[in-house]
Amino acid sequence: MIQENSEEILQRWTVAGGALFSEKTLISPLISDALSGAMAMILEGIDENGEALGDGLESLSRIFAVQPVPPSGAMSLFFELKNIVPETLLKIPGQRAFSDAERTGFQARIDEIILHAFDRYMANREKIYRLKVEESGRRMHMALRRAGA
Repeated sequence: MIQENSEEILQRWTVAGGALFSEKTLISPLISDALSGAMAMILEGIDENGEALGDGLESLSRIFAVQPVPPSGAMSLFFELKNIVPETLLKIPGQRAFSDAERTGFQARIDEIILHAFDRYMANREKIYRLKVEESGRRMHMALRRAGA
């Protein structure tokens, strides 16, 4: 059902994702396109732990890791998806609603994806901080070399 209605779901989810950024940041078409592309890959691979899902999570986590968005904000995007999918499916004529078992399975799947996304987000944040520390060390080393010369 998600794959059949992915365009509508993606449109609503992209709006929710855009709301996490400041207006100045979202104006950038690069961020908007990257955000939408990563979200599309996640929706494409939502049923399995395949390459599309992994690539989408990695792209999305990189976007959020370099933006001034707290971890809770970044992960809230997936909680939005828990609401967007059932609401979207109910609005489509002829589309049936999730059964209780399907809803429970879907929510469990999103929870699983949230955990993977958080791991990737934190790994990217760690890389950024490690690079900052290394750069700071290089600057200090260069300053000490100049002072000794």
